[in-house]
Amino acid sequence: MMPYYIRSAALLSTGRIAMTDGTSRQQSKRVHSRQRGRVGNGEQNGRVVGNAAPRKNIFMRFLSYYVGQRHLFFIDMACALVIAVTELAFPQILRQLAFGLFTEGEDAILGSLVFVAIGLIAMYALHFFCRVFVISWGHIMGARMESHMREDLFDAYERMGFSYYDRHKTGDLMSRLVSDLFDISETAHHGPEYLVIGVMEIVGSFVILSFINVPLTLVMAAIAVALVVFNFFANVHMRAIFRENRVGISNVNTQLEDSLAGIRVVKGFAAEDHERAKFRKSNDAYLDSKARMYFAMGRYHGAIDSMMGILNTTIVVFGGWMIAHGQMRAADLATFALYVSLFTNPISNILNFTETFQKGLAGFQRFVEILDTRPDIEDAPGAPDLRVSAGEIIYDDVRFSYDGSEKVIKGLNLHIEPGKTVALVGPSGGGKSTTCALLPRFY
Repeated sequence: MMPYYIRSAALLSTGRIAMTDGTSRQQSKRVHSRQRGRVGNGEQNGRVVGNAAPRKNIFMRFLSYYVGQRHLFFIDMACALVIAVTELAFPQILRQLAFGLFTEGEDAILGSLVFVAIGLIAMYALHFFCRVFVISWGHIMGARMESHMREDLFDAYERMGFSYYDRHKTGDLMSRLVSDLFDISETAHHGPEYLVIGVMEIVGSFVILSFINVPLTLVMAAIAVALVVFNFFANVHMRAIFRENRVGISNVNTQLEDSLAGIRVVKGFAAEDHERAKFRKSNDAYLDSKARMYFAMGRYHGAIDSMMGILNTTIVVFGGWMIAHGQMRAADLATFALYVSLFTNPISNILNFTETFQKGLAGFQRFVEILDTRPDIEDAPGAPDLRVSAGEIIYDDVRFSYDGSEKVIKGLNLHIEPGKTVALVGPSGGGKSTTCALLPRFY
């Protein structure tokens, strides 16, 4: 016979559950632990799960979810690169036409317009197909990554013991699984896209503008640096606000779950008004956090738009002054203005993306917190499978307490022979349910 044998088991202590055949003791496939770190089995389905890299920083752990989408990712980045090149090409083509073909006679211009049109149509047709791919399949890539993260988070929930659910509300766990990951797909898709297109257009525009007019380019670069510095300090402030907002919606979900789960008790004691007041309190706190978030966003975007306006005004005034002094041609200023738009648009996109990025980062940090929580009970390395037979059940001097509090079970000794039925009788809180929960190692 292979009886269950529980010897001095205690939550978060050195006790353990084992099987025995009466002559030897074997370690079962679960042990107690308080260590931290992600638990799992390395790489699965093209993405990193488990303890393959528990010490990675947040950024590297986020990048690991691109592994399963690497082919789609590289095609998406190639299309983003084509988009950037085609957008950089048009102002330069226009400038060359203005100083070249369009200065020649009528016959030369009319004879070449058909070829110019064919070339531009081909270029923008390629631009069209790449844009469609980036918007559609790029978002699908992000949605797949978000889906994989939800699967990993659900797997982490499944590994947790009962004590974890005693400490955490269901509403908070649901919020982490659903709303916290809403912005992950946008972050996963637009982040690399804006980086590739932005860097290409910013660097390309800067190089081309330097050949057109160096002083005006340096003025533009100085204002752009001021934008980046402002964005860095604004991010520090907004990150805390977005995380507070995530906690706020989690509290609303928790309060909702508590109220609906106990709706029969609420109605039985006519406590609807009390529950409404509790929900209104958490809902108002969430509303206040959203108001602070929107005020911060308003100040941020207002400052960005003002600095963009200063940049455009500076280009027009300084460029006009240089034209008046014969240091610049009007056609060059027009070309410069087109490239300034290409220079500032990716900066604006990246700065506007900051909002989505901060929301996604706040959600991903809360996601990682769960993955870094090691279950109270987990499989020991090399432990044999626990095989249940028609054997006896033995509790041998079992002592148990919840999180170091007062002992619920003190020195329990119980022997149940095969085929016997035993009733546990006692007052509420006497440890009957806990005794049964210890047998399958729920604690």
